[in-house]
Amino acid sequence: MFIGFLALLIRCRIYRTLKEKVKKPNYLPVPAAIRELEKIEMTRQLDKVYRIDHAVTKIQKVILSAFGMD
Repeated sequence: MFIGFLALLIRCRIYRTLKEKVKKPNYLPVPAAIRELEKIEMTRQLDKVYRIDHAVTKIQKVILSAFGMD
């Protein structure tokens, strides 16, 4: 029950942040945003630094910028 409560809090935080930052109504629901973020692949290089495998798409940039990441 506690895990379900935490998941609900995280989902509400994602929903509220996307609603504030993305001004179009119903532009990106939470499940679609999570699916887009799952597509990002990172690899750990030999110098122990994580790097993105592929370029991020426009939608992924919008989601990441809503949370203050570049």
